[in-house]
Amino acid sequence: PLALMAALATPTDCVFHVAADTSTWRGHEARQNRTNIDGTRNLIAAAKAAGVRRLVHTSSVSAFGQQENVLDEHSPRLGKQSWINYERTKAIAEELVLEADARGDIEAVVLNPAHILCPGDTRNWARMFILLEQGKLPGAPPGSGTFADVREIAKAELAAWRLPRHGEAVAEFVQRLPVPHMQPVQQRASRRVGQRPEDFIHDEENRQPKGCMS
Repeated sequence: PLALMAALATPTDCVFHVAADTSTWRGHEARQNRTNIDGTRNLIAAAKAAGVRRLVHTSSVSAFGQQENVLDEHSPRLGKQSWINYERTKAIAEELVLEADARGDIEAVVLNPAHILCPGDTRNWARMFILLEQGKLPGAPPGSGTFADVREIAKAELAAWRLPRHGEAVAEFVQRLPVPHMQPVQQRASRRVGQRPEDFIHDEENRQPKGCMS
């Protein structure tokens, strides 16, 4: 908290909260709770004390948890009941932010970006495409997903700063378009990097999920 107060010593109109621990390993849960939940709580307190007018909080599509329905801003945040700690912490942190807005502590807007990709990235979802380029991707996993370019997310963050409304969440994914399945996404990407798309098509038995990735 003291470090946050020092950082906010200069008069500040808006704080963009983009930090998070994205680990999905159970052994990192205590650290992740401190970063995603306690860190958000501390930032809210510091921003309020410093008189910051608005907080733009970067949550995640993961806050919605595992759902079969088409999602929008009004979908329930089932992440709080998830066995995946990342989903749980993102849902709780989002709740803390919106509660602070409701109390009048600070104006807040929550963004829920989908799977983030950016130039130069070597972590998270980028690893799938790196392995594909190296010819080391074992196969196309079942399921589907939506992706967001970090440059477009940055534009949305700035737009949220100027948004007349507050105290709400904005889901940064397109609800009206079909959600792409992983296999066609990987087939198209493989052609761009000079790999054969058929190398990433496996029979149904080999493509059965062995775990859950968030």
